[in-house]
Amino acid sequence: MHSIGQYYCFMRLTSLLIAALIAASCGPCGPVLAQDAVVHVTALRYPASWPYDPFRAGLDAFEEHRHLAPKSELHFHLVPNDPGLALDNVQIVIEHGDQRLVLDAEKAGFVLPRLTRYDPGDAVLSVNKHQNLFDQHWPTAAVRTPGLSSDVLRMGDLRLACQVNMAILKKNLGFWESAALSVLAGRRDWCFVGRHGGQSVRIPFAFQAVTLHDGDRTERRTWPTPQLSLSLPSDRHGWSDGTLIEFDAVPAN
Repeated sequence: MHSIGQYYCFMRLTSLLIAALIAASCGPCGPVLAQDAVVHVTALRYPASWPYDPFRAGLDAFEEHRHLAPKSELHFHLVPNDPGLALDNVQIVIEHGDQRLVLDAEKAGFVLPRLTRYDPGDAVLSVNKHQNLFDQHWPTAAVRTPGLSSDVLRMGDLRLACQVNMAILKKNLGFWESAALSVLAGRRDWCFVGRHGGQSVRIPFAFQAVTLHDGDRTERRTWPTPQLSLSLPSDRHGWSDGTLIEFDAVPAN
C-alpha cells in the first residue's frame, strides 16, 4: 500500500490535470494564502511553512471521528524527506498578521491549537528549518491513547490518525479536486481503499514485525526490511477499534 506521502504526490499530480479542466468554469478553488503574507522564523530565508486552514479541517475530523479512540490525544509530527534525519532545536510557530504563537516542540512533535480569536484563513504554520528538508511532506497526525506502552498502539488510534491526515489532504487539494478524485477512485472514505486493506499510516519508529491482539484473536505479521508505515486493515477484516498492535521496533543506530 502507498504511504500518505506517496498518496499526496499522486493526488497532487492528478490535481494539476483536474485544475486545468475546471479553472475556466469555477475560477480559483480552495483556500489561497494572501500574497502579502510574510513569515519570519529566526531570520531563516526559506523556512518550511504550511497554511493553517487545512490543519483546522484535521482538527474537525479528529472531533468528528473521536469515537474511534475516545480517550486519545492528537499530536502532529514533522516528516523530513530523510527518515533518518534528526531535527534538533526545532521552533514551530503560528503566524497570523501581528500574532505569533510559539508551540512547544518535543522531538519535532507538537499540539496544534484551534484558532478562534480571529479568522484563521491567512494563518501560517512555520518551522525554523529550510523548506527543502520537507518538500511536499506536511506534518502528519499521530493519535495515541494514554496508558499504553511505547511499542503498542490501538487500531482505533491509527484509524483516527488516518481520518485526520486525509481531511488535511482533501482541504489542501480543494473541494473540486478532492471530489473529482473521490469519483475517479470510486470511494468517499480514503482511509479504506479496498477489500484487502486500507490506507497506510506513518509510525513514529521503524519496525519489522507486528502482533495484532483482538480478544482471543491473534495474528503476527513480519517484513523482510524495516517499515515506517502500517497499512490499516479495512472493516471487512473484522479487527475492532480496540485491537492492540504490538510493534517489534528496530533499535536505533
